[in-house]
Amino acid sequence: MSNEPCQYGGIDSVAHCGGRASGKPCSDVIYDKEKMESVKFLLNNIKEKMEETDRKSPLYESLVHQTKSLNNFINSLIQTNE
Repeated sequence: MSNEPCQYGGIDSVAHCGGRASGKPCSDVIYDKEKMESVKFLLNNIKEKMEETDRKSPLYESLVHQTKSLNNFINSLIQTNE
């Protein structure tokens, strides 16, 4: 974890923390396996929000990036447990 403020807002959006479209998480990210169910719940909420959001909107693009980041979290922990 970094002691410096995050230029992307940190907790405001998980998109940059978890890798966004690049697929590479922030070098300061820490994944807590105890949060897996919360992450899955959040991922479901985002997917539901995507269904009712205009695909050409900035909000939809943000939700896509957040989905990718949350999937990176899940996949990272799955690989760690193998």
